[in-house]
Amino acid sequence: MPITTFRDEHSWLSNMADCEIKYGDLVFKSTEAFYQAMKTKDKDIRALFTKYDGQTSKREGRKLSLRSDWEIVKDDVMKFALSKKFSKEPFKSLLLSTGDVDIIEGNYWHDNYFGICSCAKCGNKGLNKLGKMIMEIRNNLKSS
Repeated sequence: MPITTFRDEHSWLSNMADCEIKYGDLVFKSTEAFYQAMKTKDKDIRALFTKYDGQTSKREGRKLSLRSDWEIVKDDVMKFALSKKFSKEPFKSLLLSTGDVDIIEGNYWHDNYFGICSCAKCGNKGLNKLGKMIMEIRNNLKSS
């Protein structure tokens, strides 16, 4: 049975989950905060995101002018954050405990890039990049 939502018993999979992501001399409170901060190269603006939870980060990230190479680096930014998150407990053990089940970032807010949107308009379509990245990390953890 696949994991199709990052809520309730699987809320730890969410980028909103509290976890520490260190980057240089900055420490972010979630993978979402780190990801949103990296949309800019401005160090002062990035530092603001160390104070934000996931939801605030997402909201504030929408207001940023994207760095010119964002479309090129955004997947690497996400992989970095996820690798940091799932290298630590309890996230590492929780992820390994999922075995080989498919992990799908199911949503209803039209994120067809990192997830699969289940709204009537989108019709369960999406690339599920986030789920695929998490499964790749899980496979790497199993083999190390």
